[in-house]
Amino acid sequence: MDRSVKKWRIISLLLLSAILFILGGCSLAEFIPKETAQSSFTQGWENRTDSSATATDGTRSEANLLLERSFIPSAKNLSSLLQKAPLYRLSLEPQTDKKSVRGEMVLSYVNRTGKEIKQLDFVLYVNDGAITKKTNQPVKISEVKVNGSPAEHNLEGTLLNIPLKKPLQEKEEVQVSIAYEAALPEIPEDGGMMSSESLMSQLNMMFDQRTEEEKEGDMSTHYGGFFGYQGDLMILGYAYPILIPPNSEEKPPTRLPSMGDISRFEASNYLVTVKIPSDTTVASSGVLIDKKEENGVKTLLYQGTGMRDFILALSPSFETFTEKAGEHEIEVYTPKELKENGENLLQYSRDALTTFEELFGTLPYKKISVVVSPIYGAAGGMEFSGLVIIDDSLFKKEETTVDAASDNSGKDSGNASKEAGRSDGLEALLGEILGNSTSGGPQGSNGESQNGTIEDILGGLIHGSSNGDPKKENGSGNNNLSGLDALLGGLLGGASGDGSVDLNALLGAMPDMEQMMALMPEMVVAHELAHQWWYSLVGSRSLEAPWLDESITQYSGFIALERSKGVKARDDFLKNSKMTVNVIGMFGNGNQPITLPLKKYSELAYAALIYEKGALFYHELRQLVGDEAFFSGLKEYAAKNLFQLAPLEGPIPYIKEKAKNKEEVEALVNQWLRGN
Repeated sequence: MDRSVKKWRIISLLLLSAILFILGGCSLAEFIPKETAQSSFTQGWENRTDSSATATDGTRSEANLLLERSFIPSAKNLSSLLQKAPLYRLSLEPQTDKKSVRGEMVLSYVNRTGKEIKQLDFVLYVNDGAITKKTNQPVKISEVKVNGSPAEHNLEGTLLNIPLKKPLQEKEEVQVSIAYEAALPEIPEDGGMMSSESLMSQLNMMFDQRTEEEKEGDMSTHYGGFFGYQGDLMILGYAYPILIPPNSEEKPPTRLPSMGDISRFEASNYLVTVKIPSDTTVASSGVLIDKKEENGVKTLLYQGTGMRDFILALSPSFETFTEKAGEHEIEVYTPKELKENGENLLQYSRDALTTFEELFGTLPYKKISVVVSPIYGAAGGMEFSGLVIIDDSLFKKEETTVDAASDNSGKDSGNASKEAGRSDGLEALLGEILGNSTSGGPQGSNGESQNGTIEDILGGLIHGSSNGDPKKENGSGNNNLSGLDALLGGLLGGASGDGSVDLNALLGAMPDMEQMMALMPEMVVAHELAHQWWYSLVGSRSLEAPWLDESITQYSGFIALERSKGVKARDDFLKNSKMTVNVIGMFGNGNQPITLPLKKYSELAYAALIYEKGALFYHELRQLVGDEAFFSGLKEYAAKNLFQLAPLEGPIPYIKEKAKNKEEVEALVNQWLRGN
């Protein structure tokens, strides 16, 4: 096979793998004992959500008695940390015929800010323009009360303002009730992470180098799939008004950004009722503590403690799989057509939870739900407290998938032939995305290799290339490199001294794509479950410092694979991380620090740097200090910041304190995080 053809195959493979792995990355409850389920609190639940309750009616005290119910036995004492946390009491009635949800939220809030509060602000993400543009129905608010009396309010976009007639003083409690109805958008089919539409979007992302700050005012499409329906499935994430932390300079976004996460909420307690048809299965955050059924309708009561949010997924077509993992209950929900993946998902979840509890400390939540559901866009999964969503496209067979046997030439042998053959399916997908066949290199209408669309685009990826022509010398200052060699050198980290690229050496630096594709579902599950520590227990700062949770979460996923599949699996993902960072380096911003606010990154830079460069940093740090210092530092970080927001330096001070070589740690941090 001609060397240039091999190089084109490798380039196609590497570019698409960079796109793919930039994308990857984010009930059968145990009932309480009958005597508790029949308490006055649960019996009177419907009456307690009619907005008639006041801040002094004792409901918080009664609710606090149930806090420990959603924690594992060995962590019940932790519920005492949450006695004064915000208490959300939600009553949700999904309207399956209207594709909407009617809701009422009663929030009990104690002022612990040290200052008086004159106004409470809530964010209603389900009223973002990205959603209402699809439904043509803004959220309808029918009633707002403060301590039982009608209250003035103003809803503009996602921001709901409620002025208080009397300022709320320190340690005082207020109760706010809001009744509303929201329409659900339809989640498009075949719009998930592995779909051609998503891959095309991500390829276009490479050519849109605007930062989030520069996109201000653009209509977001980032609702993903946290709120919507597809067929008989309904996803109700952020389906209620969420309190913006009062008197805080750091607030969640009031519009859906084009990238990143939106959660920056206090750890709160939840009591949630949902009324649904009797044949509907529900996956939820929290645990089920009471239920009743009458006239084909069942009413379920859920309780969640120390959670950043609460989500429900409902479908009459769910297949459920359950398993115990230590003190935890794992519940997996899949569509019927994907039920063959249920047992594997249980295993991935069990392995990840076992690893993370050993290395990071106890996860107090009794139940963890894993839901296979459509996600619109690039995310392979989405994290919520106590529940994670895994993109169903990870399990669907596309026509253009990796085909390790697609190279039938029989003319080559060894690793080079194996890798070239492995790339054919990916090249076909890249060709589909770009509207041009790439099997064996760019082709024209006569089927012969020639300079075509892909060659122009790939050649143009390098700064200073001569009008995208790979055959011309590039203008980057290294005139020894041809366009092809420059592309390969850029993707995999350089060329040899004479400017040529050694294919065998480069093949050794490539990740095993076939292996990575096979491990992608497990990696996504591990990543999203790691967020139970690095988001739910230790709160995120998604706007001002997104690296705090995503970088360590990405590396946590690699650690889970290291434990379950071995060091080679971990190292394949690390190789891909390095390659992804090299891709962003070809656009000139690979040296951006990973500690910047979200608004300072383009979409490509955010994905490559926050996830992949961040994971590489943590691996370097682990190698420097050793496993004992690294993991004991992470465990202390999680314990000291439980149910709080992550400090701006994240776990670094805790790991540094455990390390014997503190000066070397400081030098590494300066190099990787501060750009010094």
